[in-house]
Amino acid sequence: MFTSPSPMDLEEQINTWMNEKPNVLVIGMDVTSAYDPANSRIEYTAILAYQTSEQTL
Repeated sequence: MFTSPSPMDLEEQINTWMNEKPNVLVIGMDVTSAYDPANSRIEYTAILAYQTSEQTL
């Protein structure tokens, strides 16, 4: 799960994670946003479903 106050930062986190794990196949992704009244900001969350590839690079 990835969480960020910025959608662009969320994308960067996911891209970094995927570059570090070249043998992973993402099979699903759910992105949501929620307002945090305590901090008066929107927070973005992404949950990835993935499996390890049988083929190594």
